[in-house]
Amino acid sequence: MKFSKKLIKRFNNLPYQRKLFLSHLTVLIIPITILGIFSFFQSRELLIKSKLTDIEYYFSKASITLNDAVSTCESILDEIYIDPKMSQVLNYSPDKNSDSEENLYFSNLETVFSPYIYNIKSNNEFIREITFYSYRDNLSYRSIIRPYSEFKADNLSKNSTGRFKWFYNGKMIVLSRSIVYSEYKGELVIMINPLKLLNTTSSQFFNYNIAMFSADGECIYSHILPEDKGKDLLLETISSSEQRATISGNHYIVKNVVLNNGIILSAFINEHTFLNGIENILITTIIILLVCLFFSVLLTIAFSGTLTKRITLLNKEINKAKSGNLDIKIHSVCTDEIGVLTNNFSDMISHINDLINNIYESKKIQQKAELKALQSQIKPHFLYNILQAVNWNAINRGDDDTSKIVVNLSNFYRSILNKGDDDISVEDELKIVEYYLNIEKVIYIDLFSVEFNIDPRSLHCLAIPLVLQPLVENAVEHGIRKSEKSNCKITITADIVDDKLLFTVSDDGIGIDPKLKDIILTKNTTGYGLKNINERIQLRFGDEYGLKLTSLQNPTTFTITMPAKPFVNQKS
Repeated sequence: MKFSKKLIKRFNNLPYQRKLFLSHLTVLIIPITILGIFSFFQSRELLIKSKLTDIEYYFSKASITLNDAVSTCESILDEIYIDPKMSQVLNYSPDKNSDSEENLYFSNLETVFSPYIYNIKSNNEFIREITFYSYRDNLSYRSIIRPYSEFKADNLSKNSTGRFKWFYNGKMIVLSRSIVYSEYKGELVIMINPLKLLNTTSSQFFNYNIAMFSADGECIYSHILPEDKGKDLLLETISSSEQRATISGNHYIVKNVVLNNGIILSAFINEHTFLNGIENILITTIIILLVCLFFSVLLTIAFSGTLTKRITLLNKEINKAKSGNLDIKIHSVCTDEIGVLTNNFSDMISHINDLINNIYESKKIQQKAELKALQSQIKPHFLYNILQAVNWNAINRGDDDTSKIVVNLSNFYRSILNKGDDDISVEDELKIVEYYLNIEKVIYIDLFSVEFNIDPRSLHCLAIPLVLQPLVENAVEHGIRKSEKSNCKITITADIVDDKLLFTVSDDGIGIDPKLKDIILTKNTTGYGLKNINERIQLRFGDEYGLKLTSLQNPTTFTITMPAKPFVNQKS
């Protein structure tokens, strides 16, 4: 930790030119080196994955073809076993049968069994021989029927589980099935040529090193590419390998698949044969790095002088301002960071000079504002006195309606002024609405009715003065007065939901034109508009609160949302 702090401090104290040079070296060497190493290993892995994908593709096709061949061989043995003519041939006993049956036996051999075996071998080139090894040593016919003594029982005993036995006899892949006809038995065997069996797969499969192993790991067949011939390849280790293996010091990609008959098919390819080109990435990275270092040195020398000269000039002007000399005129035509800083410094000095020149004027304006505030305090008292005189005059004349209007108007303005406070309780805000409605009801007798649905919990919550009355006024002026209905209704609610204070003002008047839906809360009006209410609420409490038009008609409804906070009278 201490070492790093010392290193940072030492770097900060270096001249700008040396800092620039070290920064260029760091910025160039680290990313390019990391990029080169990353590109090398990423390319290597991508090539290996690509080769594995290719091997997977050809292996998938090859395994399907070879498993089909396995199924075909097993089906051939089953067909021979259940064929009555075949059983008659295979069940023949020279010691017990007559001359006529002997003639029939040889006739079936010539006309049925031999052509049948020949056709099977012709249609499946990988089948070398189909032979029945009889327990009767005196029974033989060419390579088709042979004495059991010629059959290699040792290999059979190693793989004697199940109906079919697969094994390797040192030259051929052998499929064997026991045949039992009453008192007679033997082994029905198919000899399969490994190379011709592999030839049934795609020719692209031979673009790789290929090996075929028996179930116990004995190598049956191998196909080695020219570039890997002569190497001491331990093929027995391949059959048990995963995707990667090291054989005789060479790295190989390996793919193994076990066929339905237990034979293991392996493909392996030397990584060097397809990775020998990616070393160029490292060489290219080194060359690019050296070229970048060369140009970095040139650019550092070229730019550092220009930059330090401009910084020195700016620092000189700053020192002038620091000493109190604000008569500074400096300007840069460059638009880089230093140019912007220089011009901003010039603008700041100019602005400071303007502020100094305006201080005297500001003091005069402040004095005038204080005088104006004194005069504005006199005006409300004058208004209340005049309204009081009008009220008494109306009472003396017996004009109760005028008196009622004047009293409610006086209370209305007194509540709006709110003794200069910015906050008001919900209870007092509702009183402002009541004063206004009392005036309107005198003017518009029986034109509308008002219903209040007020949650008592909301009465002592914090509100903003004069947010409900404009909504009620809009309902009267634009909704009810323009409606042809008689005895319309205004509903005012106040409720607390999820720690939010909700006001709604609804009327069943003429409604609002749908064209005005998207502009009614943003439209600037000459009066105390809805836009003003929404902005005041959001300015005070945030964008999640405010005024919304929640219904265009039947009824037309506006909803105000504010946080449900308790009202605290600061002047009480």
